[in-house]
Amino acid sequence: MQILLLFLALSLQQEWKLDSTTTVFQADDGWTFRVEGTSNFPDGTVLRGRVYALYETPDLEKGGTKIETEPFFYGPKAWQNGVVKEGRFSLDVYSFIRRPYSLPYRLQLLYEARLQPQEVREKVGTMSIERTFDFRKRDEEALSEEMKQSANRLHAEFLQVRKLFSELKEVFTRFRNEKSPEKKAWRVWLDPWMDRVDELRVSNDDRLDLWTLWIERQGKFRIEGFCSRLPDMASDCQDILFGQEELLPRMQYKMRAFLDYYEEAIEVVGLNMPLDLETIAPALRKFEEVMKRLDSFDPATWKKDREGIKPSASKALLAIAGSFGNRKRGYYLANQMMVSFRNVLEKADSAKEATDSQLKEARKTLAEKVSAFRTYAGIQ
Repeated sequence: MQILLLFLALSLQQEWKLDSTTTVFQADDGWTFRVEGTSNFPDGTVLRGRVYALYETPDLEKGGTKIETEPFFYGPKAWQNGVVKEGRFSLDVYSFIRRPYSLPYRLQLLYEARLQPQEVREKVGTMSIERTFDFRKRDEEALSEEMKQSANRLHAEFLQVRKLFSELKEVFTRFRNEKSPEKKAWRVWLDPWMDRVDELRVSNDDRLDLWTLWIERQGKFRIEGFCSRLPDMASDCQDILFGQEELLPRMQYKMRAFLDYYEEAIEVVGLNMPLDLETIAPALRKFEEVMKRLDSFDPATWKKDREGIKPSASKALLAIAGSFGNRKRGYYLANQMMVSFRNVLEKADSAKEATDSQLKEARKTLAEKVSAFRTYAGIQ
């Protein structure tokens, strides 16, 4: 009897049909995935729609690849409802500000009894009914260009974040140097600064939290983090300026942690951000000036000359290496200069004459490493 009832329920479920087409259109306020279709569900039936991005992933069990789905949203925004009327239905399942990425998508339409009027439940039943429809194809060329645009946008926002941080640090230092800083003057500066942080936070809302779009997901996560940390540091700065000096060590730690977080984000996301040239350029010039003394290398006076060259050059190289945060490429090139510098010292220590070929070759190699670093850092 139970088997017969189950078969009957499945047969009844299969009588209900859903056919749909999904269009993507641009309106004044952005882009929308709109589903329109026909159905033999009774009037008043509530249908739920949800859109997923499709992507390929390795199939560890069977080999090759398989298709996985990733929803655009979770929670209340995940599903949108439409109502069947005279055999037709329409619902906007996803709206967003930016043009949709050139990915394949899947639409899921769902009938759930708990959402239905009593008369619909009596006709259709209490079992859930689901249909899926795939639409659009992956366009690698278009997707590559879209990802490039996303990276350019994120690059500009990272620059904006660094500018906001630098301004906060600079203005805080200036107010601290005043004998009696005025709170009103501080607020006059702070309020527009906070507005810019808020604008950045709002702009970040239209990014997609999708693993298949790595730079979008990471960009959303990182900008959210910056927009939380910046106001927190500003609040500490204000408290310190106007009576809570004991918070200074905590705030200094937060600023160092912010820069570490910023540099880590650059490395993880893979952005080619400008370096801290205010520190690096003078240090590199100092290093080159010190090494230029070897132009007049004299084995007879080298021991004394070395005492002045090594500490100054080493200090400059350490200043350069300390300006990269987590940037592996920067560390690598700075380390190459350090290795070449030590080689020059070793060859100078053993040189018997000013024209020693090994010293000349070591200096040539060092010059090449410095040139490579200049190119990377964008120093003319």
